[in-house]
Amino acid sequence: MFPFIITVILILLTAAWPQAAWAETKTLTLDEAYEIALDHNPVVKSEQAKLGISKAQILTAGARPNPFLYSDNGTAEFTYRLGVQKIFEMAGKRSKRIQVARAKNDVAIQQFEQSLLQLRLDLRTAYVNLYNAQLRQKRYEAIMKTNQALLDLAEKRQQTGDISKLDVMQVKSMVLAFQNEVESNKYQVLIAQNVFISTINVDIDRSTQLEPPPGLPKNFASLESYANAHSKVKESDLRQFALTNRLELKLNAGQLQVAENQRRLFQANRIPDLNLTVGPDWVTQGTNYGLFATGQFEIPILNRQQGPLQENKALSRQLRLEDVTLRNQVELDVQNAYDHLQFAKARLKRYESELLPTSEEIVKMMQMAFRLGKVSVIYAINAHQAYNTTQLSYLQALLDYQKAISDVEQAIGQTR
Repeated sequence: MFPFIITVILILLTAAWPQAAWAETKTLTLDEAYEIALDHNPVVKSEQAKLGISKAQILTAGARPNPFLYSDNGTAEFTYRLGVQKIFEMAGKRSKRIQVARAKNDVAIQQFEQSLLQLRLDLRTAYVNLYNAQLRQKRYEAIMKTNQALLDLAEKRQQTGDISKLDVMQVKSMVLAFQNEVESNKYQVLIAQNVFISTINVDIDRSTQLEPPPGLPKNFASLESYANAHSKVKESDLRQFALTNRLELKLNAGQLQVAENQRRLFQANRIPDLNLTVGPDWVTQGTNYGLFATGQFEIPILNRQQGPLQENKALSRQLRLEDVTLRNQVELDVQNAYDHLQFAKARLKRYESELLPTSEEIVKMMQMAFRLGKVSVIYAINAHQAYNTTQLSYLQALLDYQKAISDVEQAIGQTR
């Protein structure tokens, strides 16, 4: 019986182990978070619903006017007419209305893509802030271990009479001050989690750890200058990509196309439509039968679409001037983002290649010197404080680098 119970317990533990291990190592990437946000973000859902409205407007624009039943009867003349009245649109008004509606649908698609870009940018910002807060918390805990090692060493030296209690208290004061920073950062992690959860609109497990954010937009993988996050970025490539893909420029071009199609429609509206009525005509007094036809044309004398055409001309001019302004702004955005990225990358590289290794080596050397009694506790404390500052400054440099990458994404109008 006992072996059987042991076997059952082992089977249950084996079955539960993968789930328990997954729960302890639950992670999330930026792309996975983006897919979650696409499925649940209400702003994206709202913009997506607008696409259905613009598509329906194409059907409305293509609708033909219904015919009328016409009746003209006179008992004095014993004349009776019953016919069908139909309005025939001239100058291709229907096709031009459809062109306007399709151009507006293209603009709606651009606006939807803008909402996707804004979601991507907001999500990346929230993701990077949470990732950095989580990373900072891990780094804080590692620094605490280093500081605690110094305190343990100081307490041992006090027990042997090598240093005074005052020296130990100074070390302990440093450790406690940094412990306060650790606790404060836990609150920052909580705030970053709240913002991130609000962005994806899904309540994820608070223990979820974020994977490192990607270096640069995926579409740049085909360009040699974007092979990895530390490759050289050509400002000319960024500018050309931005002028081709920046959504503000595409949206402005779409609105200009709408205005052009509306101009053609307004010009076509100058041409009057034909209102034609046909049907049988009979006189009961003489039993005479025949057909009748009547036609009506509006005389385009007073209203020749002067107002709509003048307004359309002003709107087109405004959109063309805005295109020049937007292009200048795009080039400025790209230049600033490029400079920011280069500066942030160089700063991060200095920390990783020089400042961090140097501060870590100094702490080790100072701990060894303090252990051997070659330096006073003040030197050890100063070394640890410099080490703490360097570590935290490195995390800020890492965050600044990720924000610089976000600036590049925003400057070039890259959604994925």
